[in-house]
Amino acid sequence: MARNGRAIINEDTGFGKRLVAIAAAVIYKQEWPLLIVCPSILVKKWREEFVKWIPSFDLTKIQVVNGAHSDHIAAGVPITIMAYETLLK
Repeated sequence: MARNGRAIINEDTGFGKRLVAIAAAVIYKQEWPLLIVCPSILVKKWREEFVKWIPSFDLTKIQVVNGAHSDHIAAGVPITIMAYETLLK
């Protein structure tokens, strides 16, 4: 927080990097929309983690963009999650 939300979370697998990132994102919610770019295998996991840790969050406000629909990013959606590969397209 001392760096206004700018950080690198460098931990090994299983140490809760997603939870730390979600907590930081919620603290800076006024700065949203939020874009999460991750390996393709983790795209759905990121969505599940938001549901798990913030159960009151409306799922319709999380857009998961896959390669087939990469040109259809909805405006006004507070959270967009996509794979690195999709971002490059």
